[in-house]
Amino acid sequence: MPTDVPDNLQSAGQTLWDCIVIGAGPAGSLAARQLAKDGMRTLLVDRKSFPRDKVCGACVNHRALTALNAAGLQHVVRTCGGIRLSHFDLRAGGKHVRLNLPGGLAVSRHRLDAALFDAARDAGAVTLSRVGASVLPRESDAAHRDVQLTVANTSSSTKAVVRGKTVLAADGLGHPSLRKLNEFTDSISANSRIGLGGILRDDAAHPAFEHFKPGVIYMATGAQGYVGMVRVENGHLNFAAAVDRSGYRSASAPQTMLADIMQTAGYGPLPIGDLQLTGTPELTRRINRVASDRVFVVGDAAGYVEPFTGEGMAWAFAGGLSVAPVIRQSLDDSASAGLAETRWQQHWNQQIASRQRWCRRLTWLLRRPRAIDVAMKTACVFPRLTSPIIQSMNASFAG
Repeated sequence: MPTDVPDNLQSAGQTLWDCIVIGAGPAGSLAARQLAKDGMRTLLVDRKSFPRDKVCGACVNHRALTALNAAGLQHVVRTCGGIRLSHFDLRAGGKHVRLNLPGGLAVSRHRLDAALFDAARDAGAVTLSRVGASVLPRESDAAHRDVQLTVANTSSSTKAVVRGKTVLAADGLGHPSLRKLNEFTDSISANSRIGLGGILRDDAAHPAFEHFKPGVIYMATGAQGYVGMVRVENGHLNFAAAVDRSGYRSASAPQTMLADIMQTAGYGPLPIGDLQLTGTPELTRRINRVASDRVFVVGDAAGYVEPFTGEGMAWAFAGGLSVAPVIRQSLDDSASAGLAETRWQQHWNQQIASRQRWCRRLTWLLRRPRAIDVAMKTACVFPRLTSPIIQSMNASFAG
């Protein structure tokens, strides 16, 4: 019986699951929902409880919406109260350009992740929250993978080992669930930035924030990084930033660093001293493989590039939707499990990693003040030149 509380942890060990999905973010929940919908015995676990906040730009772009449409979940973001996005407002060095967006919605991860978690459960997945997971090294030629689950609280720590014919790691940056497996390694960019995020509550908003209108993604770029802001469904202002580690360490407070980036870019002095911020590990990284020996990797766990206008959510949805049939293939014919792993590696490279190229190029650009200055001047005079970039990032999901 589906449950989102850890009371049934021990009973979960009595089932041989078709797939154990670790991480209930957009990629993990969508994959679990698709697998369960097709009758697969699916266990979805996450170390957090829902609803919960997460560092994110809070933007679901046009491509992400088409992936949800393909899954029959087009109603989810709108049910969460998502605000339609129409423009991208970019400022750097006092210059300003506003670009049209082909669609998309702004919605907090607080609501969206909880809704997707519920969708997976409603489809038949067994869900466990507040449960950490670690994939154990495979024993000889066992036809399953063992995953150790841990429920921790202030008084005790409860553990259990569950078995799955396959495992899907969708647990975010650094994929902590795979740390005991030597076959998966991360390559972190030497100049990788870290992420910072927070939400300025509407009742705490200062008059200076009144010009940040719903439906617009605002971005301030500077030498130390960039800050994105967007109004989400409850009127609150969501902040998401990628900043240099050196500047972060030397700043008197991360709020001061973000305020300096925004003011230098041209947004004026903004009082964000009370903004509660959460950080992330290094952002830009690559994993050496996305499948090995009945273990598949998807979402941020499979590699990350700094996104700008909702691409991160698109990669997550596209990955979660695409990996489900690959896992089903490996379950239908256990002898072809290796072929399924090769298929997923190829699909990831062709359909997801290749689509991150514009963000890699923009990341390179945003680290070079002179290049930013030239790009801003060009965009101001010839805004149509930006259309190929916007269209590429928002191209419809085609499976």
